[in-house]
Formats: sequence, C-alpha cells, structure tokens
Amino acid sequence: MDLTQIPKILGVLLPFMGILLPLLIIIAVLWFKERQRAALYDTVRHFADRGMPVPRELLEPPPRGEGGLNTPRMRAFTLLGTGAGLALMFWSLGLHNLIGIGGLVACVGLAQLWALHLDERDARRGGTPE
Repeated sequence: MDLTQIPKILGVLLPFMGILLPLLIIIAVLWFKERQRAALYDTVRHFADRGMPVPRELLEPPPRGEGGLNTPRMRAFTLLGTGAGLALMFWSLGLHNLIGIGGLVACVGLAQLWALHLDERDARRGGTPE
C-alpha cells in the first residue's frame, strides 16, 4: 500500500466515525436501560409468583433530593458558564462575528435564573406562579 493513500483513506473514514460514535453511545445507553428495566420486571415477577406484595419503592423510586447537579439553578449557571466560555473562545480565535452565540447561550441562562427568582418570590408571597 502506498503511504500517500493514508490521508485519503482517513479523510473518508473520519466523518463516518464521527457519525457512528454518537450512535454507538446512544445504542449502549439504551441497551443498559433495557437491561435495567428487564431486571426490574424480573424482580416484580418474583414477588408476584410468591404472592408477596411488591414494595412501593420498587415501582416508584423516591424522588431525588433538592441538592445535586440536576437542579434548575445548576442548569442555569451551567448555561451562563457555557455561554461565557463560548464567547471567550470565539474572541480568542479571532472569530468576533460568532461571539453572539456565546451571548445567546448566556442569555438563556440569565432568563432561567430570572424565572427561578420570580418563582421564589411568588412562593414567599403565597401566590402561585403563572
């Protein structure tokens, strides 16, 4: 094989790998979730075959606590940081016409923070957010 052919082959394979890798990740996640669901059904079937009541916690897991990384406030701050990072990256690369993309993402984060503030204010007043 001629060594000058390697860049041509990579030029064809890399885009396909860029498309296939996310698909493989999605398939793996869905496969593991299906295995988890099948294990849950086997456990419920085990209880039902023995005439035992199925524990409520098994069918309805307890809600996650307020802390953690999946709170609305954390998502808003993540958007703010992502927007600032994108704007800084585009500025440092000299792509000044793309800085607005980072500003847009940051504005979405600001809007989420404002909505959280209004919801908390309404909750303190005893009203319901509309």
